[in-house]
Amino acid sequence: MQRPATPEFREVSPSVYYDFDLFSDVKGNADLKAAYIQNADLRWEWYPAAGEGISVAVFYKHFRNPIETAILDAGSGSYTYTFENADRANLYGVELDVKKNLDFMGMRNFSVVLNGSLMKSRVDFDDESLEHDRPLQGQSPYLVNAGLFYQSPKLGLTVGVLYNRIGKRIVGKGEKDVRRLAAFLGVVVGRLPALDRAELRQQHPLGLAKNGPLIDDERRPGDAVQRHVAKG
Repeated sequence: MQRPATPEFREVSPSVYYDFDLFSDVKGNADLKAAYIQNADLRWEWYPAAGEGISVAVFYKHFRNPIETAILDAGSGSYTYTFENADRANLYGVELDVKKNLDFMGMRNFSVVLNGSLMKSRVDFDDESLEHDRPLQGQSPYLVNAGLFYQSPKLGLTVGVLYNRIGKRIVGKGEKDVRRLAAFLGVVVGRLPALDRAELRQQHPLGLAKNGPLIDDERRPGDAVQRHVAKG
């Protein structure tokens, strides 16, 4: 199955705007092409009880003209972010998804949610290219989302602790004077925010809204990477 993914207006617009998270100008690329994606996955699922589930999946994606963030040297120590097409790329990996109550451990009204993925990506280049095979810009080799929750039916309250971590990923690719930035890896450290929200029960049976495990954005694997890094 192949499906197109057209660029956003900001990615093809010639106008320049300042991004306060990136501390840099961002401009579109009028020559940007639509990306095409072929994907396949195989999933095993088991539901031991109501509101519980365990699944394991393997997946594969092939990209033609994937859109990546590029960093241009604007002079005077400043840089401009823009968007470029790579030729081809492949992504494959495995995902584990667990939703389980902890009654069997004597922890009544407690539940745990875990979602983790291991991924490997590679961009392919022509023999004449100065670049060699590398990961997709913005694509992490792993990600983990976990949560421990306590639910009080009497109070209608859910209290939870969430943990999120992603692996190193390329912030942007560069050329010539900014080649050193092409190897710059952004790291989002593990975050452990505590939540106390009754409305969590409406978002997810166990209180955790699942993020897309396969890829952040199938059109642009690494869009807004720097924003995530800045807030990590």
